[in-house]
Amino acid sequence: MKIKKLLSLLAAATMAVTALTSVMTVSAVEPDEGKIGENLTWTLDESGKLTISGDGEMASPSNLDVNAEPSDYSNIYTYRKEHMEDITAVEIKEGVTSIGFAAFYKMPNLETVVLPTSISKFGSAPRATTAVPDYEGYNFAFAECTSLKNLTLPEGMKAIGAYSFSGCTALESVEIPSSIKEWGYYSFSGCSKLKDITLSDGLTLLGGSAFRETAVESIVIPASITTWNNVEYRDREYEISSINTCYTFANCKKLKSVTFMDGLTIIGGGIFADCSSLKKVKIPKSVTSMKYAFSYCTGLQEAYIEEGAMMPATNYSDSGIDSAFSYCTNLKRLEIPAGVNASYNNPRYITGCSSLTDIYLHCKDYTLYMPDGGGTPKFHCYFDSTTYNTLMNKNNLSEDRLVNLADDISTYKDVLQTRLDEAKAYDEEKYTPESYAVLNELIEKADKFGEDSNIMEMEDTASDIRTAIRGLEKKPDEPSSDPSSEPSSDPSSDPSSDPSSEPSSDNSSSS
Repeated sequence: MKIKKLLSLLAAATMAVTALTSVMTVSAVEPDEGKIGENLTWTLDESGKLTISGDGEMASPSNLDVNAEPSDYSNIYTYRKEHMEDITAVEIKEGVTSIGFAAFYKMPNLETVVLPTSISKFGSAPRATTAVPDYEGYNFAFAECTSLKNLTLPEGMKAIGAYSFSGCTALESVEIPSSIKEWGYYSFSGCSKLKDITLSDGLTLLGGSAFRETAVESIVIPASITTWNNVEYRDREYEISSINTCYTFANCKKLKSVTFMDGLTIIGGGIFADCSSLKKVKIPKSVTSMKYAFSYCTGLQEAYIEEGAMMPATNYSDSGIDSAFSYCTNLKRLEIPAGVNASYNNPRYITGCSSLTDIYLHCKDYTLYMPDGGGTPKFHCYFDSTTYNTLMNKNNLSEDRLVNLADDISTYKDVLQTRLDEAKAYDEEKYTPESYAVLNELIEKADKFGEDSNIMEMEDTASDIRTAIRGLEKKPDEPSSDPSSEPSSDPSSDPSSDPSSEPSSDNSSSS
């Protein structure tokens, strides 16, 4: 009887503790409310959701001290001052027309944000520092909210304030409406997990360092962009120049693909500086300026400027291609049309490109010197090589260093076909699936090259096929044939597969 009574008492005590814990959990966030702006109010519920409603603009400080931090102005937002760590969600209702300066800055547990279509601007105040020049739109609204993962910006918004979401290190995706026309400085800089960014057609202005140091892997640059706002980039490892530059995607180490839409006229200064995973770029003929655009892109191997592009020199030493590829230490091949001024007066576009092997020049009489550290490339012309005598003399190049593009196409097609024939001679059943899969992928790629095939890709694929052949591994349960007892059927024994017998890329003897 005593045991039953004891068990009952224990059960009652357990229920009481559970109820108390539940009450403590529910009441962890005390509901609160207040005013923010003349006609705006805020409420915080027990779940940690902050709701701002009413009509008009959120309050913002009238001016900012030059040495102040955004958090120094939290006293104008009572919810931020009193519930900094309690807020997990923010919903701003329709009718609110602006977001105040640093209104949600560094809220450590903020995970979700819902914004209304009525938002027309991010409230700001001018501030000057040694790192960033004066400009409008300096905001910090959600900067360094390190728990914010996803964000949807409503259709109707026209601009993103400077630093609005910078340092949101957990942010993975952003839905951007087509109504956005302007991006502020550093708006998403340092969002190290942000992979997916879509710039809508109709966007006209991109602020400096807007997506710097993000995890974006591919980007399409719309033709509608007319302004790349400049910004200083003082924490760079390299000193580039005192010219105005924007560094919009600077130091995006995972960026592999960039597409420029036809009609784009200006590629911002230093826009892709230090993007080390970018391997190949194609510049549309509509572009007239691309200064410092790919500087220090150490993974870049190939660059093409379309025929018809016009980048004339504006003075003795300046043109639209100035320093565009400077210190791209792995750049091997570059194509320059006749309308792009790449003469001796302005060789800086390839300064420090120590791996250059080929420069493809459209028919123009350049007087081109190689800058220091610019490699020793072969010059290829598209048409008549006689107009390049000046170029050859200036560079002390022998006649066989200058070849015709048509010869290159023919030669590399032959090289690729030879390698392809060799690869197809190998019996898939005799080799491990892992080693043959590499070769099979290259066979499929080589079979797709057509009349307009890229010389560089043909050459590289041929080389990759040869490497894959050498890497083939026979299945362990298959006995090897005795080479002394029967002729080898292995194509690798064919002298033609030896690299020393491969047709030379120097085609001066080609017909």
